[in-house]
Formats: sequence, structure tokens, C-alpha cells
Amino acid sequence: MTRLLDVAIGVTLLYLTLALLVTAVQELLASAFATRARRLYQVLADVVTGTVDDGTSSGKLLIQAIYEHPLVLSLADREANLKGGKPQLFARGLPSYIPSRTFVVALLDVLRGTKNATDAIGAGQLLATARDSVSKVSDPELKRVLMLLVAEAEQLAGTVNERSKLVSERLETWFNDRMARCLRLVQAARAGGFARVRSGRDSRLQCRLDPRR
Repeated sequence: MTRLLDVAIGVTLLYLTLALLVTAVQELLASAFATRARRLYQVLADVVTGTVDDGTSSGKLLIQAIYEHPLVLSLADREANLKGGKPQLFARGLPSYIPSRTFVVALLDVLRGTKNATDAIGAGQLLATARDSVSKVSDPELKRVLMLLVAEAEQLAGTVNERSKLVSERLETWFNDRMARCLRLVQAARAGGFARVRSGRDSRLQCRLDPRR
């Protein structure tokens, strides 16, 4: 009996050691290749589509402009190295997490067309005038979704401060819901659980459409 107990304890300790070793290796690889940061960027690129005016004929990808915004840059240890809107192998400069309010303010500021500090306005005013910024979204589907959320907030608001608060709440909730949904789709697709997600376009549409799902 004692011998069986010793074997059981030994096997348990072996499995625990191997589990810790595998976890450590996974974390090391994820850190080296910035797996979380790369996945976050890919998911956001599926959610936030379209371009913004940057003085060129083709414009700049909206997601790239957001990642180059000072609020998002402050979350990483260096400037993001993006070529053609795509991160490089080690995804240098990409944050692994972006707070919802930071993303919303950066999105509206980029759409507003703020070029430098003298053009900047407060976050409250930026949120209160969100309709003007959202009207500049180039992608019609994304524009429709954001306009619905902003219009709903404006109808419920009685003052400018209330409008700013409600717009922020609606857009942050949309952002968090889209992120959760897209991450679930990515995980399910990798596990082979979603037979319908056969192409990148299918997954992008499921991530982006219907803000109240």
C-alpha cells in the first residue's frame, strides 16, 4: 500500500512538473513572438476596417492610424513596425492589451483628423461630438454600426456631459463585445469547431456585424 502511494505521488509530481515546464515554454514563445499582441492586432483589424486621409491618394488603414496614435503608442515600449498595415514577425511595438476607453478615444481622435497638439480637444468634447467623427468612417458597415450606437446615446442624453458619458459607454461596450466575439471565433476556428468559418471574410463579417448580438 505504501509503495502504491509513493508511485501515485511520484507520478503526480512528474505531471505537475511537466505541466509547469510546458506552460513556461509556451509563455516564453508567446513573449518572444508577441503572440497576444499579434492576435489582438489581427482581431482589431477585422473589427475596424477602412482608411483615413493621410495626404496620399490611397489613404492609411484606419487600424494602422489607431496604432500610431499617441494613446496607443504609450502602451508599448516602442513604435509599432507596420508595413502595409501588417505587423512584422516579432510584432515589435504592438501592445498586448488596449483598454476600451483608450481605443474609443483614439478611434474618434483619428477620425476627427487631429494632426498635432494644437488641434487636440478634450476627451469629453471628442465623445460629445462623436457623430462628426463617425461620419468620416470609410467602411459603410462599420459606419452604420457606430452611427446606430451614437444615435442611441444622443437620444437618451439630456446634457452634453450625459451625451459624452453615454457615447463612451455605448462604444466601449461595442468594443468589448466585438473583441470577445472575435476571440471566440478565432479560438473556435483554430480548434475546428466552426465549420462555417471557411474564409477570412466569413470571420470578419461575423466579428463586425450587428452591434447588439
